[in-house]
Amino acid sequence: MSETPTIKAKPSATDQGTAAKESVLRLDTDIYKAVTAGAKQARLRFDASNVLGAEKQQVESFLYREARLLDGKRYRDWIALLSDDFIYWIPASPDAIDPRLEGAVNFDDRRRMIDRVTLIETNIQWAQVPPSRTCRMLGNIEVFAGSGGILHARSNFTIWEYRRPHTQSFVGWQEHELVAKNEDFLIKKKLIGLLDCDQPQGNNTFIL
Repeated sequence: MSETPTIKAKPSATDQGTAAKESVLRLDTDIYKAVTAGAKQARLRFDASNVLGAEKQQVESFLYREARLLDGKRYRDWIALLSDDFIYWIPASPDAIDPRLEGAVNFDDRRRMIDRVTLIETNIQWAQVPPSRTCRMLGNIEVFAGSGGILHARSNFTIWEYRRPHTQSFVGWQEHELVAKNEDFLIKKKLIGLLDCDQPQGNNTFIL
């Protein structure tokens, strides 16, 4: 006797939308290629001939707001600043270009950042009990024009972190890839170059 063929239901519009969103969040080859290209550009960004002036004040205000949210532990508000395809990378080498070939202090997408925030909020992440207190200083902010309306904001930072009974500092540079949204920005990529990235790190389980 022949078997009755199984008829699969056609995916609903909701299912298709969910699948499309999940495909955006998944780290695929194209995303890695984009991160690698961005890292190459960031490490060659020493010619200031294309620094923008008109957008600089708005970008500076955005970066200061991000720092204020993170220092204030307003992590949910910070998550709202991230694009769906957000990438957060702290290489473990000062010359890292391709995250597939290098170790990392952190390499996260938006979904993993939400997981980290959730762990911090539950008070079961022992590396953050008691929680870190931080104070950030930003400087040398420059804004560069990218393709497709994307802006690249490069800045230097110092983060002082106190977690009883120790105080430590994190120093380096960072580059934000920003996309415009409703007269504001979303962070598409955040690349952080720690000055001592190739040395053993302390407890940096908070969000740099």
